[in-house]
Amino acid sequence: MSEPTHTTPGLALSESAGPADIDALRFDTALRGYRMDQVDEALALLRQRIADLEVEAASLREPE
Repeated sequence: MSEPTHTTPGLALSESAGPADIDALRFDTALRGYRMDQVDEALALLRQRIADLEVEAASLREPE
């Protein structure tokens, strides 16, 4: 069987990756593929969690 064809560069998320970086993620599909709805749901949950944590971190940095 031939190697899968990559249409996107390698997955690279920096240490400072945020919600927009998760929104921009795209994955190749293969013969057996993956359940895109499950991946989309997982990414949406991660994106929201990161956004929530960024808001929380910003509020903790603000002087009282």
